[in-house]
Amino acid sequence: MADSLDEFIEEQKAKLAKDKAELESDPPYMEMKGKASEKLSENSKILISMAKENIPPSSQQQPKGPLGMV
Repeated sequence: MADSLDEFIEEQKAKLAKDKAELESDPPYMEMKGKASEKLSENSKILISMAKENIPPSSQQQPKGPLGMV
């Protein structure tokens, strides 16, 4: 059992070292975010803007029912 535990620990250390190296080589978050927005096609940008325009202003509606009658 001690051998399998030692083997498990060594595997986890190797995995941790690999993950740490990958994280250090990745670009910072804001660079990734910028690249993702650059990849949006023109159609995607149009669809997103149309969706934003069609959101009803629910915060301006008056509540209906017994609680709305004050």
